[in-house]
Amino acid sequence: MKGHANLSIENDLLQKAKEEMYNISEIAEQAIRDKLNAPKVKEVLVCDFCGKEGNQETAEEVKEAEHKCKLDGKEGKSLDYSNQTSLTWLFNYQQWICNRCLKNAISKISNN
Repeated sequence: MKGHANLSIENDLLQKAKEEMYNISEIAEQAIRDKLNAPKVKEVLVCDFCGKEGNQETAEEVKEAEHKCKLDGKEGKSLDYSNQTSLTWLFNYQQWICNRCLKNAISKISNN
């Protein structure tokens, strides 16, 4: 289980991190773990829609899928290039969704 913390970070550093789509919470947590020499506890993530286990999709994975998508001239179709079992947090709904379920949901919406 995770708790909340407030961090004070220089504005220009924070802006650059956001532009690079870095997960600031993840970086801060890892820095604290490194300082304390504490191992990372592996959380099992499960898609709230299909029940399959997966790993949280990283910003680097999203960027890579978007890059491959652009190279193939299929902008806006990055989910076709992503790991289908990676999970994304739906903030507004407080649920995990795998890319396969996300792709299916987008397809259903666009067909209506």
